[in-house]
Amino acid sequence: MISSAAKRICGFLVCAGVVSPEESELYEYGLFLLISRAAFFVLVCALGLLCDLFWECILFYLHFSLLRGYAGGVHASREWVCLLCTTLCFCLAVAGMGWLRSSGLTAAAYGMLLVFGPMVWIFSPLDVPEKPLTPWEKRRFGRISKGLVLVSALIAIFTAQLRYPLLLWVIPWSVALEGLLLLAGFLKQHRCQDKQEIFRNLT
Repeated sequence: MISSAAKRICGFLVCAGVVSPEESELYEYGLFLLISRAAFFVLVCALGLLCDLFWECILFYLHFSLLRGYAGGVHASREWVCLLCTTLCFCLAVAGMGWLRSSGLTAAAYGMLLVFGPMVWIFSPLDVPEKPLTPWEKRRFGRISKGLVLVSALIAIFTAQLRYPLLLWVIPWSVALEGLLLLAGFLKQHRCQDKQEIFRNLT
């Protein structure tokens, strides 16, 4: 698993004297993020080559990663669940981009932006126990994520009107995936809060 690989690499760096033991946990987390993002980037590129959507997949991954970094979303409790779900989501998004390109249904792309764009506006930024946000970060990340959705959607629509619909195949799926992750994270948080409230009432 990626966490095991990051831990081994970090252990090697500590033994080599490159990283101090006090900083090992921070470096291990950074290595986990670096390896996982690199692995998913390779996966998305491979899917793009397989489906003749190489540039679309690169743009999708860059936009989704940027949006996800500011808006947040649900996090799986187990690493293998996270890897599996992320892989399935990326496969679905690539298939969806291919469907939009082959069908030419711009109305479907507009509909996705109208449905999932407001989800990002409503629920972002969503912090989680693993990554809590300060009030200042919530305000800043919220403005950035909302602005990113609005600007990218307008650019996609504008370029589509100029008969360059590339971004109109990409942006809706990025926004849709992030909107669903935010909704899932919001529901997960409220479910945990309800369980805690029930437990307090029983005790």
